[in-house]
Amino acid sequence: MASAFSAFRVSLSRISPFRDTRFSYPATFALAHTKRIMCSSTHSVSSSPSPSDISSSSSSSPSTFSLMGASENARWRPMCLYYTHGKCTKMDDPAHLEIFNHDCSKELPVAATDLGRKKSQEFNFFLVIDLEGKVEILEFPVLIVDAKTMEVVDLFHRFVRPTKMSEQAINKYIEGKYGEVGVDRVWHDTAIPFKQVVEEFEAWLAEHDLWTKDTDGALNDAAFITCGNWDIKTKIPEQCVVSNINLPPYFTEWINLKDIYLNFYGREARGMVSMMRQCGIKLMGSHHLGIDDTKNITRVVQRMLSEGAVLKITARRSKSNTRNVEFLFKNRIKPMNWPNLGCNRLCAGSSESQTATLCLCSFCQHLLHSPTEEDSHVLENCYVLEFIIFTNSNFRLSGSGLNLITSNYLIDMYCKCREQLIAYKVFDSMPERNVVSWTALMSGHVLNGDLNGSLSLFTEMGRQGIYPNEFTFSTNLKACGLLNALEKGLQIHGFCLKIGFEMMVEVGNSLVDMYSKCGRINEAEKVFRWMVGRSLISWNAMIAGYVHAGYGSRALATFGMMQEAKIKERPDEFTLTSLLKACSSTGMIYAGKQIHGFLVRSGFHCPSSATITGSLVDLYVKCGNLFSARKAFDQIKEKTMISWSSLILGYAQEGDFVEAMGLFKRLQELSSQIDSFVLSSIIGVFADFALLQQGKQMQALVVKLPSGLETSVSNSLVDMYLKCGLVDEAEKCFAEMQLKDVISWTVMITGYGKHGLGKKAVSIFNKMLRHNIEPDEVCYLAVLSACSHSGMIKEGEELFSKLLETQGIKPRVEHYACVVDLLGRAGRLKEAKHLVDTMPIKPNVGIWQTLLSLCRVHGDIELGKEVGKILLRIDGKNPANYVMMSNLYGQAGYWNEQGNARELGSIKGLQKEAGMSWVEIEREVHFFRSGEDSHPLTLVIQETLKEVERRLREELGYVYGLKHELHDIDDESKEENLRAHSEKLAIGLALATGGLNQKGKTIRVFKNLRVCVDCHEFIKGLSKITKIAYVVRDAVRFHSFEDGCCSCGDYCFFIDEQEKVAVVFDVDGYRDTETARYHTAFIIGDDGYFKSVSLGEAPNVYDGKPGHLGYTPQFYCPPLVCSSSYLPSFVSHS
Repeated sequence: MASAFSAFRVSLSRISPFRDTRFSYPATFALAHTKRIMCSSTHSVSSSPSPSDISSSSSSSPSTFSLMGASENARWRPMCLYYTHGKCTKMDDPAHLEIFNHDCSKELPVAATDLGRKKSQEFNFFLVIDLEGKVEILEFPVLIVDAKTMEVVDLFHRFVRPTKMSEQAINKYIEGKYGEVGVDRVWHDTAIPFKQVVEEFEAWLAEHDLWTKDTDGALNDAAFITCGNWDIKTKIPEQCVVSNINLPPYFTEWINLKDIYLNFYGREARGMVSMMRQCGIKLMGSHHLGIDDTKNITRVVQRMLSEGAVLKITARRSKSNTRNVEFLFKNRIKPMNWPNLGCNRLCAGSSESQTATLCLCSFCQHLLHSPTEEDSHVLENCYVLEFIIFTNSNFRLSGSGLNLITSNYLIDMYCKCREQLIAYKVFDSMPERNVVSWTALMSGHVLNGDLNGSLSLFTEMGRQGIYPNEFTFSTNLKACGLLNALEKGLQIHGFCLKIGFEMMVEVGNSLVDMYSKCGRINEAEKVFRWMVGRSLISWNAMIAGYVHAGYGSRALATFGMMQEAKIKERPDEFTLTSLLKACSSTGMIYAGKQIHGFLVRSGFHCPSSATITGSLVDLYVKCGNLFSARKAFDQIKEKTMISWSSLILGYAQEGDFVEAMGLFKRLQELSSQIDSFVLSSIIGVFADFALLQQGKQMQALVVKLPSGLETSVSNSLVDMYLKCGLVDEAEKCFAEMQLKDVISWTVMITGYGKHGLGKKAVSIFNKMLRHNIEPDEVCYLAVLSACSHSGMIKEGEELFSKLLETQGIKPRVEHYACVVDLLGRAGRLKEAKHLVDTMPIKPNVGIWQTLLSLCRVHGDIELGKEVGKILLRIDGKNPANYVMMSNLYGQAGYWNEQGNARELGSIKGLQKEAGMSWVEIEREVHFFRSGEDSHPLTLVIQETLKEVERRLREELGYVYGLKHELHDIDDESKEENLRAHSEKLAIGLALATGGLNQKGKTIRVFKNLRVCVDCHEFIKGLSKITKIAYVVRDAVRFHSFEDGCCSCGDYCFFIDEQEKVAVVFDVDGYRDTETARYHTAFIIGDDGYFKSVSLGEAPNVYDGKPGHLGYTPQFYCPPLVCSSSYLPSFVSHS
């Protein structure tokens, strides 16, 4: 192998542009790492750089471009940036001219010897461009290079002033960007808007006859050169959108120098610095100063032209859709005509070398003409071959004529290159196939996400009479796990047992993984216990399975068993990542710290271990230790999206939204491709806290991303607007979505349900069906819940029947809970209880809580006691259950029983969740807890609430609903308690800061628990007297109050059907018999609708829609409603 590798080095030296691949790079270059010497706004002159800073060159290449600056006479001088903007006032000052350059062509000279090997080009001029600025473009430099002489013709350079940033943000950004190189003052003096830059750039192009509007906007015999595709493909279109201008037509095609470099030298370079280092060219000026980077890229272009490179267009933008860019891969790799003599041996000796791709290119050509049995082993290292096969347009392989082993490797290679169609061509043309051929194709399907395709191939392979091996089973079990296809997995497991593969470790590992992902952790444990010779992968699969199933403690215990088993392999990155996830999911920070210590001792915890360190960040965030999370985050050199997401969400969930948004903007500057999961998660936090302004700010940032709005992000935006109470905005976002999945429709259905718009929810559900989108179990749950909230009994029952008949979806306990709630709200408690007793699955705590709550609403104490006993027996540690029992007794006036329930909960150390509300005022969120007086404006809030109560009493006859204060205390104390409810305090602050005269405005309040009846009536009256709209989101739904009415239609209040109680309202629904001019009596009919009788008029029957018709509010009330004692406080009995 050593001799083969030496032969490779000799062959390489003949064709490589690098005479010695062990070239050195200057470790320090003063002007590239210190402040660039620039003139200030008054053209004050700094000291000249020392010749020693720029004199030495370690490159062995004799090119002018690598020796540039090596001598004292050719000393590099920084460009006068005032001169490039036409604002230099020191042209007559010799000292200034000695220090600063005013002619860029002098920096980039071309010797006659450099033209010897130059080839003719497709264009006469090249425009080298390298933009600066992540958020917006800050610097726009372009150099014209003559393709014939390689000389620099002219320079265009402008600093660009952002249009969407505040002055404070601009100053901070520019200081960080240009302060270190000393040109921040020049930027402030010369920067102009991007629109003006484009206009001046076009005038400059026209001056050089490179562009005119008469040529359809295309360049005249010229082409742009960029170092990467980002500048023209991504940044310029983004900036045009921000600056509200059309994309100039000359930015439709360009040359990516990295592609040409790879094509010409056969060696990949990450960027400009990498190219210069490989070519032995010194970096001059300041890296990431656009004008200096552009000149350095020009020097690489000159070097490549002098050595015979031909520069061709590598990327072209579609004229019909500017987002579509075609990458011309045919220009990426040029086939090399090497002799085939000894090629396979040469590849064998050098396949592990970084430069092996040169030999492998030749091997590909050799393989086309004279393949041998020896050649197949080379394709084992096909990762090096991936980009060659994928991009070389001259390389066309089929299975015909190749031996079985080589064809199998080709299938595997094409699958790993995500070229499944070409892999199929090889597979179809093979005269003979074995199990390896089939398994390689199946692995490709799994790798590329086509899981069902792999399972179909598995079935077809069985029909062909080919028996699977252990890798075939492992591949398809993995597909079953990812698809959650338990039944198919069970069939494959049975097949394994039949032919005796169940004892193989690889198959056992896949079985554990499959059962874990399908939620059958007990079966996974059984397989694991029966496994013989467990490997580290086996233990990892079991630990990960426990984590996936939510059994963090078992995962940690399994790790302890693994340590005791003393297996040969040490815990790896996958083991430790799963353990950290186990700790974070269970909140076991002590165990997490122990694992952290183990990481440090074992050497895993280092900045390069991005996955592990990211899991540490997630652990500390979920355990509330943001200080440690930030410390771990700062240690990561290559931060992953998961680590960014964890920390941003941690700050947001702790209420530090300023830091969260700051981190997101920093992420946006560092990466233009932000993961959709990160965006969705951040927007989701804003939605949960109903932070409308932050949500809108996030939307403004997201729409500027190159990837645009992905479906998952759009879903989060729709959800955010719905949770903030803006149904119209949510509908607008939903309508603008180009691609809607079942989640998109479910989000809208859920939102409509929360807002009491049940008919809209059912309508959009039916529309989804017309679009041939199959609802899943979550979608059915959403529409059933919407029917429940809106009292749509008939529709709800029809949907539930449809769910029972749907193939592939089994109703969960949550679906039954919705039907129980639907029946219970209609007063059909016996039917609801019968459904719970006869349902085919075991009822959970939630369904019993629903039934108990309905018993309280309807005053059915006996059934409530029965349900309460069951609830406390199966979930006696939940404080909510004791609170519900206490409320049941308190509602009926059973104070002794209520006290016993509260005392029992206290003895067990259980505490009720405190009521909390929050309101956003001038982009600041204020939180209130019921009964607390810690807010600095507490006195002002209390005075405001007392003033409002006075007006409510005088104008509407409002009185406190004392019967809803379920404590055995005096009335005055009850009033104080009711006044201190968190939603009232939040509204009080909004009124205190904005005044009572905010007519036409909307105040939005959000609460973690349900709104009580008294607060509901208080806010209704408030909307009447203040003419302000109030939107309150509680734990169940939205209440939109306007002009004395609520969007819920008071559906939570019922009337005794048996007593046929008639209720008298005035025109606006409030009791005011002395001043009312119009009154309407409502009597419940047999059909469940209110029958209204206006005084002196004939009865009318209304359709149950919320709102007003004439002077008569319309309400819907289902049959069998509850006692009249639960009527709203403003209702009078006739």
